Amino acid sequence: MQLLMDGWRVIELWECGLRTPAPDLAWLYEFIRGSELPFIAWPVPEGRNSI
Repeated sequence: MQLLMDGWRVIELWECGLRTPAPDLAWLYEFIRGSELPFIAWPVPEGRNSI
């Protein structure tokens, strides 16, 4: 991913997580403001053990 190589932090939002009536995105603010992780996927796709 070019964005990661350029030093960007990347959030991968899956449409299936956003289709629920009230998706819980409370974690998003904390990720944007304080996370050191360069990449996160939400919700974590089946078969993927870590982000």
